[in-house]
Amino acid sequence: MFRFKGFCRGYYIVKNIANSVTKDDINSNAVLEYAVGHLGIKDIVIGGHTYCGGISFILEQTKNKKGNQKESKRISKWLMPIQRLYEEKRSELDDIDDEYLKLRKLSEMNVKRVVDIVNGLDSIKSARSKGKVINVHGWIYLMEKGIFEDLKVTKSR
Repeated sequence: MFRFKGFCRGYYIVKNIANSVTKDDINSNAVLEYAVGHLGIKDIVIGGHTYCGGISFILEQTKNKKGNQKESKRISKWLMPIQRLYEEKRSELDDIDDEYLKLRKLSEMNVKRVVDIVNGLDSIKSARSKGKVINVHGWIYLMEKGIFEDLKVTKSR
């Protein structure tokens, strides 16, 4: 979930499954370019959340390699970057026995991944090279508490 503070002191919000973003994702790239270049957005919040269905889907697919491949082909393709993240961090994640904590940890890792991607996008780098201050924050929404937690991964300038 992206949250952009902007027009009319409101928020410009974009959502997708598991907050996945890639450098080649035309939708997310267009949204970010528009928000930064045309709306003058200075703060971008990448917000994951606990009990994320997309993150759960990845862990379920990993446990049950069979899955329903035909029905989940597009979903699996969309979530592939997070699946790769899981594979990279598998030893760390598999050491976590509590399912909630494992899901939360992967959600947090994904937010950090997306913060890094957003900071590397041409539209963000271009705006910064022109002197615009762009802050990219990473938060996780704790659904059970109704609060956001700052993951302390903000990258500025």
